[in-house]
This record gives sequence, structure tokens and C-alpha cells, in this order.
Amino acid sequence: MKKFFQTLSLIVLAFSTANAQYCTSNATSIFDEEITNVTFSNINNTTTVATPLVGSMGPAVAGQPNLYADFTSIAPASVLAGQAYPFSVTIGSNGTTNFLSGVKIFIDYNQNSLFTDPGEEVYYSGVGNAINSVPPGTVSGTITIPITASPGLTRMRVIDREGGQGALATIVPCGNYGYGETEDYLVNIIPPVPCSGKPSAGTIVPTGPLAACPSNAIPIYVVGSSAMSNIIYQWQTSVNNGATWTNIVGATNLSHLIPAATPSAWYRLMVTCLNNFQRDTSDTLVVNVLTPTYVPLPYTQSFENWADYCSNNDAVLDNHWNNTPAVGNNSWRRNDEGAFGNWVAAGTGSYTPPSSDLLHSARFHSYNTSLTGNLDLYLNT
Repeated sequence: MKKFFQTLSLIVLAFSTANAQYCTSNATSIFDEEITNVTFSNINNTTTVATPLVGSMGPAVAGQPNLYADFTSIAPASVLAGQAYPFSVTIGSNGTTNFLSGVKIFIDYNQNSLFTDPGEEVYYSGVGNAINSVPPGTVSGTITIPITASPGLTRMRVIDREGGQGALATIVPCGNYGYGETEDYLVNIIPPVPCSGKPSAGTIVPTGPLAACPSNAIPIYVVGSSAMSNIIYQWQTSVNNGATWTNIVGATNLSHLIPAATPSAWYRLMVTCLNNFQRDTSDTLVVNVLTPTYVPLPYTQSFENWADYCSNNDAVLDNHWNNTPAVGNNSWRRNDEGAFGNWVAAGTGSYTPPSSDLLHSARFHSYNTSLTGNLDLYLNT
């Protein structure tokens, strides 16, 4: 009987930790920006403006549509203390105007029902780093779980606030604000145990081979890697199809961000147990970076035909051009195909005649953006 009551008390304690009373946070207007995806560890939860309390991983346990959603009812993000994990947050809109915002993420590492302790603001998108909502904008990075974090279930809060890019103190973990949304999730922090035997390096996500755009950075990470202490991680790259491998300086976490403009290469993660120096390597990810071909002079182009390169109809068909960014109001398109670039009000700002040559021209949506965009020609002179 004594053993029964001890077990019951542990269950109640775990339940209380997961359902502790936290301060409230919510927007006061249902319009403008909304959180449409949160990805962290094994959480990958997508919502829509029409059904903001029904996520792809399950319904919210409580909330107010487009203001606040409590997703602590879905499976928690399982993380190992002392390790880094990639995350991303996508912001959409319930309208057609591109309102700008900032994002913060908080995790209650010591499980005291507060988000204000040192180190518990784990991410801020940055002063001046405005996040688009039309077309949807995504911010990403990595979160390192402190080795001192209390093990067990705790809460993560994600806040998107219109104007949150204006100053560091604009987004706070508690209280009401105008436009945006707050979402809450659970995180299960697992204490590490010393490694023994041969560790497992895991499997790289995403799977390859990847066809990558030269203007885009590529986040990669592993799943299924040994969750133990006294392990070191080292990402490696090969530019000769795996004949030799080189350590990537500073790439010593479970995730790695391949910088934009990196040439085609292979990638893998090596994991070593420092207790016995046994090691394992992950599967290999092949990344083929798409690059335009150089064209000799003389060269002419009438911009009649475009094709998919990094997005929908974002490249002149002859493969001598690079369009940066590939999508958004500041991307280039054929004069009548702005909708392929997710231009807001793509039909506005048009001109006649559409071309001085044939039927079409390359167009930049200067009518509806103050940002810059490049359409670069690769010439062999």
C-alpha cells in the first residue's frame, strides 16, 4: 500500500508541473498577423487563420481564436539538457496587407511558472528585423537547453507581436498587446546520462539529395542521436563525393546551418563518446546547389519565357539569371506573372506597353515595396 501512494504522489506532481498557473498573454485584435507554424524538436504544428485552435498535431486545450492558443495538450518537445535544437516560427496574415512583426520565445527552465528568470528568453528575432506576414515570413535558429535546466515537463511560450521588431522590450512574456498571437507548448527536458558503448549519430533531416538555391541558407539536424552526456558532435563536409571529409569549424551541435552561397557538397555528423572514444557517423546528405550557367557575349533576352528555379516561375528560362529573393514583393517576375511571386496586389502598378521588344518584360514590383531585389545575369566576358 505504501508503494501505491508513493507512485500516485509522483503522478500528481508531474501533472501539476505541466499544468502550473502561468501569466496570461494574448493579442486583443483578431486581425493582421497570426502564428501559422511552430517547429521545435519533435513539435511541428501548423494552424490556419480559419482554424487557429486546431493544429496539425492536435487541437488546443484552450484559447481565443487568432489571439491565444494553448497547445499544451499535444505531444511535448523532447529535448536533452546541454544540447542545441533547431526551431522555426512562421507568421501569416488573415488579410492581404503585409504587416510587420517580431517574435520572442520563452522557456521556463526552472519550472517556477515564470518566464522572467535569466536565460528564459531564448530567442528574439531582433531590433529592425521585421518579419513579413504577406507572403508568410519564417524565422529560424537553434535553442540550446542549459545543462542546469530542471528535468521534466515545462512550458514554452511563442509570441508574435506587430511592431515587435521596434525595440527589445516591446515583446514581454505576460499581458495584452494589439495585433499578433501567443501560443503555448510543453517541453520535456531529459537529463543526460554518461555515454557508454558505441553512440548513435542518428539520421539527418531533411533527407537528400537536396536541390538548393544559392541564395538560401539550409538548416539541417539529426534525429535519433544518442541522448547522453560526455558526447561531442562534429559536422563534416566533403567536396569530392565522400573520398575525404573535413570538419566544419564551429559546427558542434545536433544542428547546423549551411550558409547561403555555399558550393555543392556532402554533409554528415560524427558523434564520439569521450568515455571510450567510440564513434559513429550519420547518413550522408547530398546538397546540390543550383547555379546559373555563364553565357558569352553577345547576348540578348526578351524575357518571354520563365521557369521554376527556386520558386514558381522565378527564373528566365535560359538558366543565365539568378532572382534574389525568389518570392515576395521584392522578387522579379515576368510583367504579367507577379502572382507567382506572391506579390500583394500583383495587378497594380502595371505599365503599357508591357515591352519594347515582344510581348513581355522583366518587372520589379516597385509599386508595392520599398525593399530591394536583384535579377543578376551571369556573363562570360
